Amino acid sequence: MLDNKKNAEEWYDNGITFCERGKYGQGFKCFDKALEINSNFKKIWYIEGSIFGKLGKYKEAIEYFDKILKIDPDNQKTLYSKGWSFFELGKGEEAYKCFDQVKDVKI
Repeated sequence: MLDNKKNAEEWYDNGITFCERGKYGQGFKCFDKALEINSNFKKIWYIEGSIFGKLGKYKEAIEYFDKILKIDPDNQKTLYSKGWSFFELGKGEEAYKCFDQVKDVKI
């Protein structure tokens, strides 16, 4: 199990390196490998959602943020990012709902 976690982290690190160089396709392939090893690797879903947001693909970003919120519904960073994606899509009411949840989360 420890080896698998290490391997997932290595795939994640490789994916980050590719994405930092603008090679998103190769980066996402590395992320997929990491997810095969650790299917609840929230950090990957957040990065993928953030990349889609950076590329202006906000609907896709929201799909990734929803994966995180399904297993961690109070994740403030993800709620905020999802809200921002809705805002960018011109969906103010949905954005407000996300932002409102952020302030209600108890730390």
